[in-house]
Amino acid sequence: MNLFFNEALLEVLSPEEAILISLALDSDNDSCYYSGFFENFMSSNAYEKLFNYYLDEIPYEVAKCRSDCCPDTWILNRLRDELFKLPLD
Repeated sequence: MNLFFNEALLEVLSPEEAILISLALDSDNDSCYYSGFFENFMSSNAYEKLFNYYLDEIPYEVAKCRSDCCPDTWILNRLRDELFKLPLD
């Protein structure tokens, strides 16, 4: 598991929320979600905070659940993409 949040996200999320999201992401699994942690993410304050954080970037159709991709999946995929852009020590 990688903890990977940039400073801007750490200003939005608590340390516990950052850990929850890190657990929801699974870089070794194509579906990218650990069973159980994804559901916890969906019902957490972290989801709401990240939705508001990314609101200007989420496509309208996704934000309104009018596409094949839901906002929760879009957010976790975005975070996963950011994880792989960071250099890993």
